Amino acid sequence: MKPTIGTVCMDGVIPVSKSLDSVGAMARSPADLVMVIEMLQATVPNHDESLSQLMTQKWDGLRIGFVDERIWKLPESLCKNDDEALFQMRKEYHSAMKILSDAGVHVEYPVQLPPGDKVWPGIGDIISYEFQQVFNHYLETLDSSQVRNLQELVDWNRQHADRELPQEYPSQSSLESALQCNISVTENAETLAFLRKLAGPDGIDRILNLFNLDAIASLADSPLSSVASAAGYPIATMPLGILDMNGRPFGISMTAGKHQEKKLFQIMSAWETLGARQPPPALMEEINQAQPS
Repeated sequence: MKPTIGTVCMDGVIPVSKSLDSVGAMARSPADLVMVIEMLQATVPNHDESLSQLMTQKWDGLRIGFVDERIWKLPESLCKNDDEALFQMRKEYHSAMKILSDAGVHVEYPVQLPPGDKVWPGIGDIISYEFQQVFNHYLETLDSSQVRNLQELVDWNRQHADRELPQEYPSQSSLESALQCNISVTENAETLAFLRKLAGPDGIDRILNLFNLDAIASLADSPLSSVASAAGYPIATMPLGILDMNGRPFGISMTAGKHQEKKLFQIMSAWETLGARQPPPALMEEINQAQPS
């Protein structure tokens, strides 16, 4: 789970963007996860809400919207779309909808959210503007460091290219681009306000209110995490299946309204009751050994 942005202390974390980042957690079970998230959020003053109160393992009264998985997929530039993998993921996605419906959940399909290509440009601009600032601040908090800002880090990498820029990975273009960012304070504030409104009140909140939903779901291999990040809202991922073609696990992600982590935990606790626990994914070495030579 990635909780609502601003509800977890970010001290000591190497950030990318103060407006888009939040420390989250991965765990073996919802019960383990809720303890970690509660501890993380306890570091923020005046945040003492118990998230475990709705860990009922019941679907009673829940209403979940599902986006159209044919539209909501990652572009080829981010993830190569394999037809066999997409077919299996989409099949399991619809199977999950039927299982939830049979369990008494109100399923709304399809629901529409702002697509990824509407938020990605703005997210990129915000990261370009904020990264140097938050990274410099992080370096300033260190007791000892041979570099104290992003420019010094870039220079250090150049001076020690044999170690820091090896032949296999010779580029630090992302760091260099951040140094050359010419976005103004006003432009960044306007972009952030636009994204927050587009993804939040005009996006996630609109659909939640329109259909009286508790959460909105998508395949995890989708732009939903970007939309939730743009809104600043929580998002959680649950296991859905394992690809037949290569053994890679895939999941389903759900986002909810601001500060609605408890709704996601209610869903996650009930999700765990749907079937047997997925086996751990095979290590690449095991996969390679299993393949015929």
